[in-house]
Amino acid sequence: MNDIITLVAQKMTIDTEGDQVVEESTRNIFCDVASIGMKEFYEAQAVGLKPEIKFKIADNLDYSNEQIVIFNSVRYRVLRTYRTGIALEIICYTEVNAPVYVAPTPEPEPEGGTPTPEPEPEGGTPTPEPEPEGGTE
Repeated sequence: MNDIITLVAQKMTIDTEGDQVVEESTRNIFCDVASIGMKEFYEAQAVGLKPEIKFKIADNLDYSNEQIVIFNSVRYRVLRTYRTGIALEIICYTEVNAPVYVAPTPEPEPEGGTPTPEPEPEGGTPTPEPEPEGGTE
């Protein structure tokens, strides 16, 4: 185990103003860095995934389901883990490729309650009259 990765645990909390904030705590562990095998890479791509790097840690108890790994100042998202005996492989992809979830914010109600839709004009929507064939003479 010659390399060190930083595991990032995230916890959602509420600050003093009532906003949700993500708090991160980090810890370092030793690992070996490996590349993704060709077969695994193409199988993952076939289902829309793009694994980029694999970290092998000697003891699976060193990992506590953290979803972010930092290695050489690059943030990775954990794609999946694979346990082999007591060891654990962590397969990751670059975090910038990760989808970002933004919770929808409800639109404020207009003053005076719920607006009523405007009625459609009688007779429906007028359709333009077709131009005569051959043009105007």
